[in-house]
Amino acid sequence: MNAQPLSLTVPKLSAKQPRSVKVRLSRVEQWLEELTNEDHEESAQQLHRSLYAQNRLELPPHLRVRMLELYREQVGKVVEVLRESFATKPLPLSLADHDAAVLVQNLTNELANGYKIVVNNFIDRGANSSADKLTQGRLRQALQRAVYQLGQVLLSIYQAHIATPKGLWRELNQLYWYASANDQADQSIRTPGCGTPDGMMTLTESYQQVVLLGTCHPYSLHPDDCMRVYRSISGWQHEAEITRQLQFSIPAGRFLINLAADSPAIPLVKIGNIEPGEYLRVLNAVGILRKLRSVIKNWEQSTDRDSIRTENQAEANTHDGRIELLHRVGRTWSGASVTRRSNRTPSQISVSVCIGIDAICYFLNNEQPFSPDGPTIQETDRIPPNLVEGTVSEHDLHSIYHCETRDESANGFRIAVTDDEHMQLQVGDLIGLEHPSWESWLVCVVRWIQCDDQTALTFGAELVTPQASPVSVRRIGSDVNDNVPYLPALLLPAIRSLQQDESLIVARGTYRPPNKFEVVDSMHGSRSILPTILMEKTASYERVAFSSSS
Repeated sequence: MNAQPLSLTVPKLSAKQPRSVKVRLSRVEQWLEELTNEDHEESAQQLHRSLYAQNRLELPPHLRVRMLELYREQVGKVVEVLRESFATKPLPLSLADHDAAVLVQNLTNELANGYKIVVNNFIDRGANSSADKLTQGRLRQALQRAVYQLGQVLLSIYQAHIATPKGLWRELNQLYWYASANDQADQSIRTPGCGTPDGMMTLTESYQQVVLLGTCHPYSLHPDDCMRVYRSISGWQHEAEITRQLQFSIPAGRFLINLAADSPAIPLVKIGNIEPGEYLRVLNAVGILRKLRSVIKNWEQSTDRDSIRTENQAEANTHDGRIELLHRVGRTWSGASVTRRSNRTPSQISVSVCIGIDAICYFLNNEQPFSPDGPTIQETDRIPPNLVEGTVSEHDLHSIYHCETRDESANGFRIAVTDDEHMQLQVGDLIGLEHPSWESWLVCVVRWIQCDDQTALTFGAELVTPQASPVSVRRIGSDVNDNVPYLPALLLPAIRSLQQDESLIVARGTYRPPNKFEVVDSMHGSRSILPTILMEKTASYERVAFSSSS
């Protein structure tokens, strides 16, 4: 191997061993077996304390890597459970969920620290082509594990929608650069829990997995969707490659990596001419893009789709949600969502924000509940995410939050939530925005969220329509009970300049083809419509195009 410098951030090591630190493999293995999994948070804290202490103690690298392999399995188990505890929660997280997210980040980072220490130790001891095979194998394993674990750290950061720590991408890029320059990147290593069919993964595949996740606009993904994308990529690694070729006639599905930079990959469609450089590479994901399109096409043409929908609507919605996620990832990788449609202008104006279809209907209807036949049934999936299940007052259901814009464009706003507002959001939430100078409430969708700390929240709101009418809808059809309740919905007017027809926004799960909708509003009364196209589906709503139905 050729010697190449590495600059990895690791804890300072001490030769003095505290009595509480276990360094004999048999004792570590016994302690891990005795570690209870009944309280996963307590187990995670114990694991973190133990790893933290060991990572500050001088140990032979062969011993350290064997101990880390023992820890790795237990860490993976508790991290998976803790992730599930906050992955479905709105942002910013509650104190308990925030603590769980921080614990996941710290625990995965401490495991990565251990493997980085091993890498440094072996390199400092001259683990080159003259070293024995065991040492070379341990170095190769430690390099791959360090990349994989840093990927787990980044995944936990994206799931919690917090800012990426300085230096994390630099270390990932450095580790890949070193391994590829020294022929250590493409040997398969058994990696339990990695998600590949055979449980094997190379360092290159570990690196590609996290790089591709970083190209998916992770702050615009729901935490669950972030995990789904990460896991899906692990099964398609053989469809991607990293190359030194920098120029392509078709840039879609290709991303520029600067291995000397502290930054993720950049879509080639955003870049003009590229000057050759020693540290520049291109991740070619065209093969994965084709795979995505094939999966989507097969599902949409499958006869099982309608049979699943008929037999189990919940299962059908799950399948549809995954296909919509693949659609979004495919559009991102093909460059459809890369180019900004309009320039941002700095702004700082106070705006009022309400959350959910019901609240928007309420304020559009002069702060009156809108329903054709008495009060509309309130369902928990339409309650703002910061409210707990149970009795919900009219005031709480229609809360207004005071926020400030940070910049704006023709397509939307970047908005900061003030510290004293206990507002919680999820990507895909429908919100209303109001300012005294505007003619009406604007209807927007939350496209991305970032938490600066436990309370500070910034989000991107994309304009859906500057004008909407509150209506009530219910499904109708031969297989629908006559007592199906009316639900609040929004009727969006046609925009001829954009060649957009009328459309309807309803709560997620309302659209169930081939059912029709009965739509009721104060101006036109009752009419029957036939939903024709599902234009968009988010975590909270569905937007459908429709035609009149007799």
